[in-house]
Amino acid sequence: MKFDIIEKFEQIQQGIEDVNFRLSRLETKTNSKPTNRYMSVKQIQKELGGVSRKTLDNWHKQGKLKKNYIGSRVLYLTKHIYNLTDEN
Repeated sequence: MKFDIIEKFEQIQQGIEDVNFRLSRLETKTNSKPTNRYMSVKQIQKELGGVSRKTLDNWHKQGKLKKNYIGSRVLYLTKHIYNLTDEN
């Protein structure tokens, strides 16, 4: 029973992340300015075509990308991601 609840919670959490990601992409398409939404590492990897977590860490160490921590989770602001991709 306990594992079922944890599994359901994780599914709901992933669903919320997916909705947040889709909303952020929709905002980006409708606005020329980058948004201030947070994206998870998985979402960033998907958005940037499979970039590795190590690459994200390297960009952080180089000062190109700022990590934001919410609890133990690492999140990135979409405006930082789009600024990074605009530079390259």
